[in-house]
Amino acid sequence: MSFTKKSKSVSGEAEALPDDFEYPYELFVIDTDTAVFRASKFIQEDYIVVKHNTSGKELEFKNKTAFYGHFKKKDGGWLAGFNTKKAAAGKAGYKVEDFVLTEHERLSDEIDDHLAEAIISFDRFVGSIKRANLAPDYKLCIGGEGNFRYEFAESAPYKGERPSKPLMFQEVRDAIIEKYKSKVHVVHSKECDDELSVYGKENLEEYRKTKKWKYVLGYIDKDLKMIVSPSVNLDKLKEGVVLRTPLECLKHYGKQLLIGDKSVDNIMGLPNLTEELRVKYGVRKGKGLGDTTAINFLKECSNGREVMERVVEAYKAYYGDMEFEFTSYRGDVYNCNWLDRLNEVAMLVYMSPLDNPLDYHITQTLDKYGVDC
Repeated sequence: MSFTKKSKSVSGEAEALPDDFEYPYELFVIDTDTAVFRASKFIQEDYIVVKHNTSGKELEFKNKTAFYGHFKKKDGGWLAGFNTKKAAAGKAGYKVEDFVLTEHERLSDEIDDHLAEAIISFDRFVGSIKRANLAPDYKLCIGGEGNFRYEFAESAPYKGERPSKPLMFQEVRDAIIEKYKSKVHVVHSKECDDELSVYGKENLEEYRKTKKWKYVLGYIDKDLKMIVSPSVNLDKLKEGVVLRTPLECLKHYGKQLLIGDKSVDNIMGLPNLTEELRVKYGVRKGKGLGDTTAINFLKECSNGREVMERVVEAYKAYYGDMEFEFTSYRGDVYNCNWLDRLNEVAMLVYMSPLDNPLDYHITQTLDKYGVDC
């Protein structure tokens, strides 16, 4: 195996602890999908092929930056050097538009046993979990078959913009499940985040009875910020466990209701805040509704009712009170109102602790906080 240097000290065993050591929690419950993805991505390399439109000649580069430099200026990299030589010879250079760029991937030729190396990479992740010494045991939640959100999404295909999975993703995933067996919880028909919210709900109920938290939740995805439970960012374990207040969690949910999750899951959210609401709540003018705008729109809310009232106000102001014609990305045309559009976003961003996530509707949250529809 070529990566022996990188493969040392991957047993994952935590250091010996004092006899009187007490773990803070009973179980470390982890959303493991990102770690599985990274392990399978670790053994491959991405590259681009650049084809000249006129001559048909092709060149390979590590990435777009290596070809043309800064992604906006496009005035660096190999292309800049080539054009400099052309200019010195009194000849015209090339533009980025003179080429067709295609993205490719392949297994790294520096690795002998790709599957074994991917598992070693994943073992390091498990090792970091053990060394955190947060609980004597852990549960790895890994995504299985199906997800109700694919069928429910109407404004845009759920996760439609995500790149394809790594070349050996399925093989790596299967090998991880086989190796860790009883430690793995395969989650079907929903997200791993949804399953962690089930643990979170049970955790909160346990705390209300015993004043002790049973679980600590591990995440990389920001969605867990809407769950009232001790949690830790797996990429920032040294920052420790965070316990957000119910209001902080609801504000995060409110923010997601406003902005959706365009970059990761292709959830569109509310297109914008009206100018009247920006003026009313002192929010800066902007071309769209992004993270900072949503946070500023909700930051003065002092309780859950105010959070949800502002979300409702934003949707009503944008869509109006009357029904309007809506065309789904599938081409279906029907009449709907602001509540329908809000509920679509809610169903897609809400981390549901329900046995059947489709039993949820945004009106349940609005009713809980006394907000009229």
